[in-house]
Amino acid sequence: MTNPAPLRRLFHGYSGLGRLSLDEERRLILAARDGDSDAFLSLATAYAPALRSAYSKYRLVLPNEWARMTAILCGLTEAIWAVDPDAAEEP
Repeated sequence: MTNPAPLRRLFHGYSGLGRLSLDEERRLILAARDGDSDAFLSLATAYAPALRSAYSKYRLVLPNEWARMTAILCGLTEAIWAVDPDAAEEP
């Protein structure tokens, strides 16, 4: 992803997309795993409120804005690879 502006907005007041359907979330996870940066950004946007919450906690230990964003986005990337999209069920 070459343009950091959409990512910066995630951490500075950009609202989330709301809840994704299970099918849409599965599709985006698989696409993100295949390197689709738009799918990754869609997942990040959907989870923006949770990412902002984690970002605010990292402010205490990582003074640099880019370090905080990188840490949070690395965590999201790890989660994308860790989840089994076929094992999830609708709540």
